[in-house]
Order: sequence, then C-alpha cells, then structure tokens
Amino acid sequence: RGAFDADFSAVGCGQLRITRQVCNRDVAIQGAPPKDMLSLILPIESNALGVYQGVRLQEHEGIILSPATDGYLISPHSLWVSSMSISRTQLESALWNYNRCELSAIIPTSSTFAFPPQMIRKLNDSIIALLSTGITKVGTLEMEDHMLQTIAKGLCGQLGKAVERDRVKYVRQARDYIEDRLGDAVRLSEVAACAGVSSRTLTLAFREVLGVTPVEYIRNRRLNRARQLLLSSVH
Repeated sequence: RGAFDADFSAVGCGQLRITRQVCNRDVAIQGAPPKDMLSLILPIESNALGVYQGVRLQEHEGIILSPATDGYLISPHSLWVSSMSISRTQLESALWNYNRCELSAIIPTSSTFAFPPQMIRKLNDSIIALLSTGITKVGTLEMEDHMLQTIAKGLCGQLGKAVERDRVKYVRQARDYIEDRLGDAVRLSEVAACAGVSSRTLTLAFREVLGVTPVEYIRNRRLNRARQLLLSSVH
C-alpha cells in the first residue's frame, strides 16, 4: 500500500554478477540461483536485518544459496541488500586454493553464516567501488580475485548447518498446491491437508517464512495472475 520506491544497481565483475538494492517498503524476496551458480546475500547498513527461512538474521550474518535451492527473505524497509552470483567452479577453486576446503562440506544446501565483520566491510567497499567508479578490464579481474579470496577466507573453517526447517517445507508444498489451482476455489483446510499439517500450523509457517497468511498469499497470487493476463491480452 502506498507509493513504492526502490534503488537497484547491477554490475558485472569478471564472471561475478553483483546487485545492490534498497526499498522504502518491507518486501518479500524469493529466488533460487541458476544451475551451476551460488548466491551470496549480504544484508547491510540497517538495524533490522530481516527474516530468512522464518528465522531472524543476526548482525554480520549472510546467506549462501546453493543451485536450485529456494530462499525466502523478508527484507525490512530501508535495508540495503547486496547479492552476488558466483560460479560454483570459481568458488570451489577459491576455497581449495585458500585452505584446501571442500565446498560440499561448507554449503550442503542453503545456509546462513556469521561472516567476520571485516569481510562484510571489504565486500561492501568493493561492491560500492564497482558500482560507482569505472574500472579497467585489468582492474576488474583484480577486483574479482580479491572478492573471491575474501569470501573464501570468510567461509573456510565453517561448516554449514543447513537443516531445512519443517515450516519451510510446509510452505513450499502449500505453494505448489496453490499454484496448480489458482483458477479454482481453494480452501485453507485443503491446502493444509496437502502439506500434512493443521490450518493453524500452516498459517504460522506462512507468517514466519513469507510474512503473510495463506489466504493473503492466495489473493495476491490471483491478483498477480489477473494482471499478467490483462497485460498479455493488451499486447
């Protein structure tokens, strides 16, 4: 509700793809990295760091997403979020060169990591420099190497404790059920039964993971679908 305003920037650095964004409204962000890519997400420059997979993020905590793994981030207004898409091969090489670390041992699926504060600052400074100044091709390659080394240092020695929470699984099953039936009358009890939980448990799961109730989610998805159909009919 009300006016929506956002600042979004994107830049390439060698094989890295980097974005930086902020919104004046609370937003729910969902996505998964492309095949053979990983995503590093760093919520920064705010007192409120948002909620990831239903759990509130702590200071200096970042997110690592593996390929084909859905992530759900509730981002509060005025929160600057930097994200970086990294080739799996690149990160594996950086980890191995730094400390003979295996990526599979650090990031089994989707994890949060309490990165050292200096790592957050270094990456943020590098991202700002890339977005605000022109860097030569040689400088870009040096910056890419510097950022990969910084990430490797922050990750080595840490073991990802990414046990998928049941509430995330419930929400994923319910969303799949809803998406297949957007044109039909859908009862909350039916959606909950599909996920194998009670209506109350499913509502709590939706609130914690997506920040809305199942009923609100269904209404929003139907409105979005109707808008898409109207736009496609105009063209």
